[in-house]
Amino acid sequence: MGDRKYLFDLSRAILGRDAGACLRIIDEAFFAGADLKVFYERMLAHFRNLLLVKITSGDGSLLDLSDHEVTELTGQAGSSSRETLQRLLDVLMAGEEEMRKSINPRLVLEFVAVKMAWQEPLIPSTKSSPGWKGSRGASAREPLPRAPPRRRPTHRLPSGR
Repeated sequence: MGDRKYLFDLSRAILGRDAGACLRIIDEAFFAGADLKVFYERMLAHFRNLLLVKITSGDGSLLDLSDHEVTELTGQAGSSSRETLQRLLDVLMAGEEEMRKSINPRLVLEFVAVKMAWQEPLIPSTKSSPGWKGSRGASAREPLPRAPPRRRPTHRLPSGR
């Protein structure tokens, strides 16, 4: 299927943060006759699959795909963190309704693909650098320090005398 080549090429360009390549691939798919609304739905499924193989460490039992396809997805998801893949899937999902309603699906797909390519990769919190304690200066699981109790202000009513 021709869409499959474009799916892998576009997702590779997105993961490689190459917005120019994204636009060229969408242009190529458009002129090859791809239905861009259908392609968008397949792209959504593709990024879902990338996230699932990343979460399950390559276990394709949750996917209705061949072992070869799972291996390809695992390889493509390889260097991206789960957090990055989740963010990219969030961007795709946010544009889904706009794509369904659009009379210009090419414009929506281009916008979403470029937005995805421009996302900064997220570093997983479990692989943080030694000595990093989070933004609070302590483990994220530790409760925040309690502030000392405040005294209620005592207001003296002016005497009417």
